[in-house]
Amino acid sequence: CALPIYKQLKFHVMKKAFVILLGLSSFSIASAGRDIITQNVNELPEKARTTLKEQFSNEEVSFIKIDRDFIRKSYEVQFASGNEVAFNNKGEWTEIEFDKSSVPATFIPSDIQKLVDSMFKGQQIRKIEKDMYGHEIELSDGRDLKFDKKNRLFKMDD
Repeated sequence: CALPIYKQLKFHVMKKAFVILLGLSSFSIASAGRDIITQNVNELPEKARTTLKEQFSNEEVSFIKIDRDFIRKSYEVQFASGNEVAFNNKGEWTEIEFDKSSVPATFIPSDIQKLVDSMFKGQQIRKIEKDMYGHEIELSDGRDLKFDKKNRLFKMDD
């Protein structure tokens, strides 16, 4: 006699848990993907604002795109010049792209710059990305170079 009640209780608890999880995931999906476009630099994390002030003071911010995913935000700053810089949720830069000139040297590890200078004479670094695995750069001739955490070149795409 107790077995059917146990099964009913177990089913009821599982059903409630499923409904709650479904509701939470629906809320997460609904709130994710809602980008915000703004010109307000104060929407950026403090570390990103400091980087803009110290490294890009000659650039005029055209707009900032705040991208929300399930867990965190990322920020893309588009300058009036066409140059761009992206930041993670902590305000650390993750990508810098310059259309017509070289990425500022302060963002390029010295050993990567030395390698580019010796192997790819006359080329400028137009884009740099960094993540937990290393750096990826794009040269002015369109070549992509990938570096590991120790800034050793391990891949080159033409």
